[in-house]
Amino acid sequence: MLDTVSASHRSGVAVVKQDPTVNVARAIRSDIIELMITDAIKLAPSEHVVYFLLTAYVETLGHIDLYGIPEDVKRLPISGKPDVSERLDIMRDVLHGPPSTTTVKAVIEEAVDVFGAASEQLERL
Repeated sequence: MLDTVSASHRSGVAVVKQDPTVNVARAIRSDIIELMITDAIKLAPSEHVVYFLLTAYVETLGHIDLYGIPEDVKRLPISGKPDVSERLDIMRDVLHGPPSTTTVKAVIEEAVDVFGAASEQLERL
């Protein structure tokens, strides 16, 4: 169990004690999720599947507004190969541009990887 809970009988307050492996487990799960989406995109048997997976990923970006993902990257629908390439270029510019207070490098790198995988797979198909 990753988190343990102990209750104080006198105060009736539950105290959560976090296991030190929780953050490591969350980081590992995050890496697995990232690898899963890029791998799924790379193995997609059709353009339709690539766009489906990429659309699902873009929808998740709408829930992480605090990480510096530009609105042009988060807009839907995705309208073809040139649109995917344009979004990849935008994310590369953000990654290599000056850091901002809202940019989280790991999130930006993940987006570059996902859009890069999609762009490459679309060119292959």
